[in-house]
Amino acid sequence: MGLSPFIVNQINGPLIDIPRIMLNDQPITTEQEALNYINRLGKFGEMISSIEEKLAYDTAQNWLPPKSTVTGAIRYLKGFISEDPSKHTFVSNFTSKVNKIESLSEVKKQHLTAQALAQVTKVVYPAYQSITKATEQLLTKARKEGGIWAQPNGEVYYQEAIFQLGNSSLKADKIHQIGLDEVTRISKQMDTILSNQGYKEGSVGERMIALTKEPRFLYEDSKAGRDKLLNDLNGYINEITQKMAPIFKTKPSYNVEVRAFPVEIQDGAPGGNIAHLLLMVRNLAFIGSTYVI
Repeated sequence: MGLSPFIVNQINGPLIDIPRIMLNDQPITTEQEALNYINRLGKFGEMISSIEEKLAYDTAQNWLPPKSTVTGAIRYLKGFISEDPSKHTFVSNFTSKVNKIESLSEVKKQHLTAQALAQVTKVVYPAYQSITKATEQLLTKARKEGGIWAQPNGEVYYQEAIFQLGNSSLKADKIHQIGLDEVTRISKQMDTILSNQGYKEGSVGERMIALTKEPRFLYEDSKAGRDKLLNDLNGYINEITQKMAPIFKTKPSYNVEVRAFPVEIQDGAPGGNIAHLLLMVRNLAFIGSTYVI
């Protein structure tokens, strides 16, 4: 989790990252790999029990997440087990992969799928129901303040995070001022660009918000629209990857792919993820001598 301060939240941690790894990164191309997957499903009770212990320990130390974090976590946790177990991503993902194993008979495939469903029903769902209940109880104690400074030794933690994530010994106030100065500088440039394009009314922020509401910049709010968004993003990444070859000596040995959150957790996922992704793709596109809008 790196420097994530709360083990239960709506962005990362074992409750989110372990399912994501199992769904996206664990291969199921043989019977043994299928059995490994089923075995991991059976360990969710132990895993979540350890998370509950950590949550209780942190609470006893007065290390309490803000209400916004707890509310988002509850939304994620409930969404994760909102479907009938037979329709859960753990089962559908497993079934899809197992059905592609040509060496297995149909009877064996059905038997393995039944085992996966049993583990999701008897282990995974009860475990997530338990941590959901514990998190709901935490909501009554959660802080109104959103800043890490409100936690015990929060300012020390924050300064350590600056060093670990930014490799800087600058104080937080100094970095904040640099950010404010940059916003002023960039806003002036944006004002010039927007004015040249005919957008002259309102502040820079108001004009940017207005741009986000123009139909020509929006994807249709439907499955087809979301599929097109993913296709476009992955298309940009492929284009960027090709343009990076002559610029960088080395490149990742794996392919980069943008995927949608599973339906069970999409409502609890942070909206900022797509904004960050678009910014990342845009920056990479600039490096690759093209421009993504």
